[in-house]
Amino acid sequence: MLKTRKTRKTNQNYIFKNMLKNYIPQNNSNIPICLFFQLLSYSRIASESDLQVLIMGKEGSGKSGLSMILGATIDEHFLDNLKSKFYLSGGSEVIRFFEYIQTQNKLGNKKIVYLIDEAHTWMHSQDASTKESIRLKQYYRNARISGAIGLHCTPNMTEIQPLIIQRSDIIILLGKLDVNKNLGTGYIFLGEDKFNLATKLKSLRSTGQYISNDPEELMKQCNGNATFTFKWSQEPKLYNLYRPLKNAGYSNFLDDAIAELSNKHNLTQISNDYYGLEINPGGYKTTYDEKPPVLFENDYMSYNVIVELTDINYKALSQKVARLRKQNKISTVKIGLKQYVRIGDINKLL
Repeated sequence: MLKTRKTRKTNQNYIFKNMLKNYIPQNNSNIPICLFFQLLSYSRIASESDLQVLIMGKEGSGKSGLSMILGATIDEHFLDNLKSKFYLSGGSEVIRFFEYIQTQNKLGNKKIVYLIDEAHTWMHSQDASTKESIRLKQYYRNARISGAIGLHCTPNMTEIQPLIIQRSDIIILLGKLDVNKNLGTGYIFLGEDKFNLATKLKSLRSTGQYISNDPEELMKQCNGNATFTFKWSQEPKLYNLYRPLKNAGYSNFLDDAIAELSNKHNLTQISNDYYGLEINPGGYKTTYDEKPPVLFENDYMSYNVIVELTDINYKALSQKVARLRKQNKISTVKIGLKQYVRIGDINKLL
C-alpha cells in the first residue's frame, strides 16, 4: 500500500511537471502553486485581462523568493534579463512604465510580467493627496492592460492605499518561512474572499484600528478565510539571481525594461544620422518648437522643426503625415494652428 501511494505521488509530480511549460520548480512542493499561476495567467491573457497580485508578509517570509518563482513560471523570459523585471524606485517612474506598457499593449505585445518590490514605498497611504499618488490611483482604478501581470510585495498592509488592495485580483498572505525546513505557508484570497478581505481591511484602516502583519491573526481580525492554502519552498538558484540587484537598490528598471521589450518585439528605435543624436525610449509627451535637448520617442516635434532637421518639403511632409494618419500608422497632435508629430514616428516619414 505504501509503495502504491509513493508511486501515485511520483506519477502526479511527473504529470504536473509536464504541464508546466515555462519553468519546472526545483522543489516539488512548489509545483501546485506554479501550475495554478501558470494556468491563471494563461486564462487572463486569453480573456484580454490584466492580473495584479499583492503579496504581504513579514520580513523573512520570502516574498521576493516566491515572486521570483511565480515570475519564472508565468513568463518564459523572466530570467533572461532580470534587471528589466523588477522595480525599487519612485512612483513617477512607475507611472512612466505603466504608460509604456499601455503603448506596448496597443502594439500587440500581450504579456509583460513585472515585479515591484517594497511596493509600500510608492503606494504609501500617507501620500494619498500628492499628484503622483493621485495618478497612481487613477491607473489602478481605470487601467486594464491586457497581459500586464504585476507582482507587488509589501511587509505591511497598513501602508498600502486601500484602493490598491481592492484593485488587486489576488492577495497572498505569507507566514514565516521555516529556514531549517525551507518550508513556508501561503494563504491565497481571490474572488469573493479577496473582496471581503479588502473591504474589512479598509474598514479597519478608516477607524484607525491595529492591523496585524501575521496572516492568521489578520484573518481572525477580518473574520475571513483564505480561498486556499499552499506550501512552498525558497529556490536559492532563483533568489541568488535577484539578491545582488535588490541589495544594490537597483533603480534603472524603466530603461532596462524598455530596452529589453524593444529588442524582444523588434520595436523601431530611431537613431538618425541627420539628427546626430540617438532618440531614446521613454518620453513625457512634451511638444517642441525647437530641437529638444534630449530626444524621447514619445515626445512631439512641430512640422517646422522636422523640416529644418530633415530637409523634407513642408507640403510633402504634410501630405505624408495625412496619409499615415488615415492608416493609423502615425501619432500627431494639433495645438492651435501648429501640427506636431511623435518623434518615434519620424522614421516613417523618411
